[in-house]
Amino acid sequence: MSSNKQEIKAEDFKPEYIGRGVWHSWQLTGFRAKTRSEVVIIYAFILMYVVNMICKNCQHHAKLYISNTGYIEDILNSKEKDLTDSEIIEQFNIWLYEFHKSANLFSGKSSPSYDEVSEFYLNLKVCTENCGN
Repeated sequence: MSSNKQEIKAEDFKPEYIGRGVWHSWQLTGFRAKTRSEVVIIYAFILMYVVNMICKNCQHHAKLYISNTGYIEDILNSKEKDLTDSEIIEQFNIWLYEFHKSANLFSGKSSPSYDEVSEFYLNLKVCTENCGN
């Protein structure tokens, strides 16, 4: 048994350290989604994550944003046939982009355009070498 234990420290989990990775994972999975049900799952995870946010200021801002943009739930839960899965996915990604942009403004940061974000995630090459998979 190896004794190379890494000490876990609270300061390793500061919002400024983990926030970028959280947004990246949400946007990567959102832009790569293929069906309405996939973005519904992502949205449910976002709601669960927000309830458990460590930073209470960020949590308050996130809850406020979500409550003020309830239209996304109407779109995701819509059984109407007038929106295709592709249109629902696009609406979700626009909502998520605006959510991230709002969080950036709240934190005093700037944001790239939606087109830049979309281009980045739709063309992202995660693995550039043969990783054995």
